[in-house]
Amino acid sequence: MERDGIDSEVLDEGIEPYASGNRFLVPNANLKEFPYYTVAKLMYSGQNKVNGNTLNYTATGFALGERLCATAAHCIFDGAGNIITNFKAYYRYNGVKGTYSCIGQNPEKFIYYEAYKKGISSGGELIRDINYDIAFVVWSKSIVSKKGCLGAASDIKVNNTLNTLGYPSDLKSGLRLYRATGTVSSVSDLRLSYVDFSTAGGQSGSPLYNDAYQAFGVHTHAGHSGRRIDYGVLSWLQSNGYI
Repeated sequence: MERDGIDSEVLDEGIEPYASGNRFLVPNANLKEFPYYTVAKLMYSGQNKVNGNTLNYTATGFALGERLCATAAHCIFDGAGNIITNFKAYYRYNGVKGTYSCIGQNPEKFIYYEAYKKGISSGGELIRDINYDIAFVVWSKSIVSKKGCLGAASDIKVNNTLNTLGYPSDLKSGLRLYRATGTVSSVSDLRLSYVDFSTAGGQSGSPLYNDAYQAFGVHTHAGHSGRRIDYGVLSWLQSNGYI
């Protein structure tokens, strides 16, 4: 069986294996179940306008609407502040080529805060404001049915339970979906922090959601922090018919 990025291997799917950092592998047999099918592995490439190099990126996104994929803003910009449009979102990604029936591609538009782009450094690099590190990709067609998307909520408090799903690059080469549960440790108007599980590259853009499957944030940075889906974002998405 051909796999993306690694040699063929047989994986034991009998038990969810424990992994480092309180993260658990989601068996491939479960990927068609809610909420796992709402999560996508983002893969894209683009030319860095600063040095001309072609860069390959991976991240995580999740379905908040039939055509709406939420992620972190730093997942859609290159180092010079240009939107990278050459990417696909593989929902139910399991590392095996040719098995994805839900693929988001050819984005219709991107939604993000202009305030995220604070400016350009003397070296031509984008200066970012992490308080606005949230973005949405609008696909040209429906990918996930509306009743099958994660919900959204703006209310979150310290000590609330927090769940996440993503594709960490330090486990299985980033080819498999992992779940984790933690606790909210701090909340501000735009940001939140959490404890009790580890994160790695590739998990940026992962949903942060409660036990009612309502997403209230997006994982953005190592050190266990993310961007809230605050009331302003939630209201705007609702009033514009995206969720």
